Amino acid sequence: MALKKSVLFKSINISDAYLRIFQFEGNKDRLHVGLEFCKDSGSERFDSMTIQNIPFDISGKNPITQAYEYIKSQPEFIGSQDC
Repeated sequence: MALKKSVLFKSINISDAYLRIFQFEGNKDRLHVGLEFCKDSGSERFDSMTIQNIPFDISGKNPITQAYEYIKSQPEFIGSQDC
């Protein structure tokens, strides 16, 4: 799973950038992920960020799925599409 979204990087618009979780850790209550930004699925990352304290429901969906759902709900990622 990954996300697709247009992003601005160093004043350059990257349309349909590929965003994927590349680092993952957590406990029974919270998740922490590293999110990388790539031009497409086969490219190296041009940027990355850490997203911490993602709420996690241990009896819910797969933790990675929960992390992506949380990311898509954040203001800077509104409009992201699954890919």
